[in-house]
Amino acid sequence: MMGGILSASTLATVLEGCKSGASSEATALSFSAEQSSMLAEIAEIIFSKSKDFPNKSQLSIAVIQNGKTNYYGIIKVNDTIKPNENQNKIFEIGSITKVFTSTILASLVIDEKLKLTDEINTYYSFPFKNNIKISCIRLRTRCS
Repeated sequence: MMGGILSASTLATVLEGCKSGASSEATALSFSAEQSSMLAEIAEIIFSKSKDFPNKSQLSIAVIQNGKTNYYGIIKVNDTIKPNENQNKIFEIGSITKVFTSTILASLVIDEKLKLTDEINTYYSFPFKNNIKISCIRLRTRCS
């Protein structure tokens, strides 16, 4: 880290090294001034949002562009942010998931494609454990 932020070249290494199927070794990459500036901005955002995470915290990011999905991951180890191939890991649900779920549910309700009282069970071809019934509103109000 340089000056408290990930440098553009470090972020490029993180981003390239964390792509699915790629090794985590540094790769020689060249970027235009605009790309370097954008990478530095992204690095600053990632660092500023993750610098206070406890050690061993991980962050996984999926970027979808032009129909292609790239996965990037980081882990904080000994107060250093490092690349980490974690796109296939399972993370505990965080509060941001509630925001996404609520937004999608609101959109579907507004479009009259479902009601909050509808059960999600009908969208699955298998029964839930103990035959529990889960409504859309319950998805929105769950605790993580």
